[in-house]
Order: sequence, then C-alpha cells, then structure tokens
Amino acid sequence: MLAEKSRLQTKRSPRILMIAGQPYMTGQQNPVGGAGRQAYKLSAALVRKGVSVTYVTDRRGRHCSKRELDSNGFPIVRLSMLWELFGRRARRFGAYTFMTTLSWYLLRHRDEYDLIHVHSATTDTFIGVLMGHRLGKPVIAKVMNSGKRYDLQRLRQNRAIIGTTQMAKTILRCDRIIALNQLIKQELIDDGYPVDRIVHIPNGVEIEGAPCKKSYALGPTVRLIFTGRLVPEKGLDILLEAFAQVMALRPHLDWRLCVLGEGAQRQEYREMAKQMNISDAVQMPGQVPDVTKHLCEADMFLLPSRVEGMSNALLEAMACGLPCIASQVAGNDALIESHKNGLLVPTNDATALAKGILALVDDELLRQKVGCAARETVEARFSVDDVAEQYLELYQELLRR
Repeated sequence: MLAEKSRLQTKRSPRILMIAGQPYMTGQQNPVGGAGRQAYKLSAALVRKGVSVTYVTDRRGRHCSKRELDSNGFPIVRLSMLWELFGRRARRFGAYTFMTTLSWYLLRHRDEYDLIHVHSATTDTFIGVLMGHRLGKPVIAKVMNSGKRYDLQRLRQNRAIIGTTQMAKTILRCDRIIALNQLIKQELIDDGYPVDRIVHIPNGVEIEGAPCKKSYALGPTVRLIFTGRLVPEKGLDILLEAFAQVMALRPHLDWRLCVLGEGAQRQEYREMAKQMNISDAVQMPGQVPDVTKHLCEADMFLLPSRVEGMSNALLEAMACGLPCIASQVAGNDALIESHKNGLLVPTNDATALAKGILALVDDELLRQKVGCAARETVEARFSVDDVAEQYLELYQELLRR
C-alpha cells in the first residue's frame, strides 16, 4: 500500500506546502524579510513548472484576508496570530497562537499536500517537523542566516518562548536542511546535523524580463543606493560614515545616497546623518513598490552587512548589472569575487568602503566590467527558475523515498 502511494506521488507533480513570513509581492509596501521574498518568488517559479503550491503565513490584523488566490496561481493562507489583541508588545503570545493554528492547519489539510517546506529554522520549522513526522510528510527547512544571526542559535537564545532548546533539537530531525553558504553548513555540522542531509541550494532572482543597466557613465549626480532592513546587522551606520568620508574627499561632486527599506533603526540613522551634516544628500523614502527602477537609476549598490545568509538585495542589484560593493562576510563572498563581478571590503570598515566607492567613481571601465560580470553571474548561477528546478528534484527524491 505504501509502495503504491509512493508510485502515485512520483507520477504527478508534488504538492508543496510553503511556510514562510509575509510574502513579498509587487506593489507591497509593508516591510517583509528575506524569507518571505524568497518563498514567494520560489512559489511562483514552481507553479510555472506545474507544481501545486500552497503558501502559508501569519495573519497580522483584521485587515489581512485569511485566504486569497495570488496572481501567480497559488493560494496564500494567513493563519491567525491574534495580532490585533496582543500587538508587538506581546509577541510571545502571537508565536504560541501561530504554532497552535499551524499545527491544526497541517493536521486538518494533511491530504492536500505531500511535502512541507519551511523558510527559516524557527518555531515554524519546529511545528513543521513535529507534525510532518507524525503525518508521514517529508520536511525541508532553509537556514536563512549565519554567524551571529544563525537561525538555530537565535532560536535557542529566545527567552520569550519556553522550550526553544528542545525546539532546536527537533528541527535537527528535518529530512533535509538547506544551507545558503559554507558557514551555515559548518554551523549545522557543529550542531550535530548529518552532513549528507545538508543541501546547498542558493537563493534565486528573476532574470527573465529583468531590466539591466545600459550605461555606466556618471551623470551630474553620483547616485549610491542601499536596499534592506534598517537594522544593525545591515551595517547602515558604516555606510553613512563612509558616505561622509567620500563627500569630504570629493566635495566638488554632487552626491546622493538612496536608502530603501524600513526597520527599527530608521530614526536613529536619520539622526546620525544629521549629526554628520550629510542629511541633505541622504534620501530615505522607505519601502517602495518598484525597487528595480531605483537600482537601474543608481551608479552603484552598497551592502556593508555584518552577517548574511545570501542577500536578496545583493542578488537583485547584480541582476540589474549594477556595480556592487559588499562586506566580506559569508554569503556575500559566495556571490562576489572581488574586482571581477563586484568589490568586497572588510566588515565594519568605513574607510575601506569609502575607498571602494571612490575606486568605482574614478574608473568607468571598472564599473562597466564588474556590473556586466554581476549580471552574467546571476544569469549563470542564480536564476530563480534554475533554483526552482533544483528544489523540484529534491522534492521528488524525498517523495520517492
């Protein structure tokens, strides 16, 4: 009977239950994390390949619909966190509520999916593994962050939720864990996860129809851009310090720094720019519906992050053919080979970042070389359709087992 069920599963496309944060959608202006952005893009790419996907996320507030059919052809299901009752000051209750509603959903709809795919090793993955193994469903989890933000370490250190140490041990029973970079792989091995069950599949970015930078000549204004969450680990403080340095070193140039994104440190960074006397040259419009348009108008992209898994923002900038400078941390060094398809600079080093900015400003041929090579890199290795194909092969392998 079980063998027959396995044969039936391999004859049709697998039915995947995605569990992730709020999905990134075109035109959406609410802050979303990398997990939601990647899960949404991957879901759309899988649907194009004929895979059935249901996207499950949390529901924050009464204004959010409980269920809707996305324009890409897959349902988005939002499970209650009772956010309207608890709010941000009582996140632990929202987490407990979501774990409960997620468990009930997985049980109630067990005949509607074949495999559970969770984007980030958190309490969601704990529930996914717990219920998946009870129901006989394979479970895949992706570890999104490395270093100080390593998913499992952050979970263990979360004092707002009881039992996180045991939750982390349960997550290590996943059928497969996706490691975005080599540091994550080593961290999983150090945690005792079997190396033969660690799979490297990168994040992906849309290539088909994506606009690409046409000219690398500087205009009357030198335009720098940063996109990402306004939180300490993204290193925007280092960027502001470097920006102040280049403005002082090249006072005859008209400089602009566009900071796209939202986060807890937004006001702090505004004050910092004001204290450095660079606030007139720093634009902070928040989260915008069309990031690509801003990227293509910029002269270079900057990502001085302190930790990464594999940056969606950096992938998107590279896909636009934009010259990029990033900090030399795990994840960034998997995308950029310094002076070939971008520049890598030491972490937490504003002076080194300033030197990198000036190197690109002073050399149009270098801007063109690394910008074109960045686009070629994502075309060759990081297309979301190729990433979806790798996941599809992994799904089918697990379902055959």
